[in-house]
Amino acid sequence: MCELFYNFKLDGAQRGYSYLHIDNTSLYSHTEFLVEGGETYSNVFRLRLDGERILACKHGERDWLDFSNQPINHYPGCAYPLLLPKVKSQPYKYTQISEDSGRVLGGYELHPIGQEIVELCDGQVSRRFTMNGNVPIQIDWGGAISELCETADESVAGSGIVFMGRRCNSE
Repeated sequence: MCELFYNFKLDGAQRGYSYLHIDNTSLYSHTEFLVEGGETYSNVFRLRLDGERILACKHGERDWLDFSNQPINHYPGCAYPLLLPKVKSQPYKYTQISEDSGRVLGGYELHPIGQEIVELCDGQVSRRFTMNGNVPIQIDWGGAISELCETADESVAGSGIVFMGRRCNSE
């Protein structure tokens, strides 16, 4: 089992957190942060896994989507923790699919560049991962930045958000 805690910064200000829980049968991702106007944005994903193969995906309170018939190189964007270890010295190409509908979103490539893995879609950078081994220590989401933290408390420090990452990780 792996638990990872990240802060979530917008325009350099600490606004919330991103939490990952990964084991052999599931991946759970919960990101929560304050947006302009003081509203809270929450994004929760769950994946059912058989090793690296995704069997089903659930976004928020929506119903589970069966992904078991998807080709092996088709992944939802929230599956990035499963993809990053695949990138060694060569780029890794995959097809991204929507967590909401299972619809094909397009071809993506992960490129290793020094300590970074850069994700491209149609030649444009969509995300950047600064790596320490197989663990992203910083994620650039295309504007927002997340940095690896030691604890849940550290991930929310100064944000005004209460850490709730573990509230939905079963099911």
